[in-house]
Amino acid sequence: MTIDPLDPVELARERKEAVPARFRDWLRQAESIVDESYPLSDTNVRTALISQLAGSMMLLHKLGEIELSLDDIRLALENPSWS
Repeated sequence: MTIDPLDPVELARERKEAVPARFRDWLRQAESIVDESYPLSDTNVRTALISQLAGSMMLLHKLGEIELSLDDIRLALENPSWS
């Protein structure tokens, strides 16, 4: 059985499975940013800043995906012959 790479269900499953790895990347990036910006922060403050920043990075990424989807929908509605 061959899986269609454009199957929306398959794409959604792949995105869902990729979230933990992406979040670990965002945590590492956030940790680096917090360490550079607040080198002498208290451990609890540092942890909270990293968590908040990583969460914000995740939301920005998701917002970008939503914007791309909306652009695709908009294009399809403007050009019905493309569907």
